[in-house]
Amino acid sequence: MTTSTHDNTFHCFKTYDIRGQLSELTPALAYRIGLAFCQRFRPKKVAVGRDPRLSGPPLVKGLTLGLQAGGAEVTHLGLCGTEVVYFSCFSPKYEFDAGIMVTASHNPMDYNGMKMVGPNAVPCSGEDVRALEEMVKQIAPPSAEILDAALEVKEMDLSEDYLSHLCDMVKPESVGRWKVLCDSGNGAAGPWVEKLRTHYPQLTIELVNGEPDGSFPRGVP
Repeated sequence: MTTSTHDNTFHCFKTYDIRGQLSELTPALAYRIGLAFCQRFRPKKVAVGRDPRLSGPPLVKGLTLGLQAGGAEVTHLGLCGTEVVYFSCFSPKYEFDAGIMVTASHNPMDYNGMKMVGPNAVPCSGEDVRALEEMVKQIAPPSAEILDAALEVKEMDLSEDYLSHLCDMVKPESVGRWKVLCDSGNGAAGPWVEKLRTHYPQLTIELVNGEPDGSFPRGVP
């Protein structure tokens, strides 16, 4: 599904990632990005995660459908931090050769974006992002029928593996009986902090704004 007749002017393709307002970064564009990503990198297995932004699920669906149309096997990591997507790509256990995190980091609610890495969690270069933009321009927008298709995808919870990885870097026995205040800002980290308690039982952790909430009632995390 390619064309060279579209007059596409994009503002969401940045130097090293994709970030833009939702009026431009739509599920249809996410589909085209997924398809272009496969055309450029030929990944076999792609991990996809997201932050709690309300626009995340439809963008993840569009992206996933595009990746699948490009021949990739997609696994959803669910609600997680960007570092978890990177972990999935540098850990030999999972055999992912690419990862995409759907997030706009600190940007306002009406933004979203994508951070993309390849094997061993090596980030996409500026040249890669520019090439993706040009490839996207040659891909026709998907029909409503394509975007409305039922999504069949694998799901994987990496929380315990990732937290074990953290414990390998910061040995529990090296941590004192500290009191820790953590404000996760209603972002993705809250549930992970809760699970961290079992790995560092000597810590007294006070978690505030721990419930993920894509409306960000306390401000963007």
